[in-house]
Amino acid sequence: MWDKKESGVKYPKDKKELGIKYPEDNRESGVKYPEEMPVTPQVRKLINPERGEVVKIGKSIFIKGEVSGEQDLIIDGRVEGEIQLKENQVTIGENGKISGEIHAKTIIIHGEVVGNMFAGEKLEIKASGALKGDITSPRLIIDDGAYFKGSIDMEVDGQKRLERPVTEILEVVRSEE
Repeated sequence: MWDKKESGVKYPKDKKELGIKYPEDNRESGVKYPEEMPVTPQVRKLINPERGEVVKIGKSIFIKGEVSGEQDLIIDGRVEGEIQLKENQVTIGENGKISGEIHAKTIIIHGEVVGNMFAGEKLEIKASGALKGDITSPRLIIDDGAYFKGSIDMEVDGQKRLERPVTEILEVVRSEE
């Protein structure tokens, strides 16, 4: 259709013909130009400075069964089954969908979870997160806009905060009035 020779258009062969000026003789500046940048792919390890390596389950991964270990975990995929990381942090990413119990030191929910949560220190449900299940944790943070349906039991190291049930305390208060 178009013949380059007949059109009379001369196509530039390099950057000098295009009029691009790089200070090629002045490399002391340390500036790297596009042709100098390495193109090798890099694999990044996620590192939590307090706990070490963090394992990530990508959004295309589906796991059916029990997950356990000794590292922090980020889940962006789907997991059906129990997650046992009692001394570590479990983060459910925005793409994460979990169906099953989670036992962890800290649980952070950005995605969707159906199941009971057992957090040794803290559980957070972020604004994009949704949890349908019961919570057992000494600390709880639910962001504005988050979804939660279930019950909350705030225990410290397996011990209830109150010695007596709340109904007994209410009865004592009413009788004193």
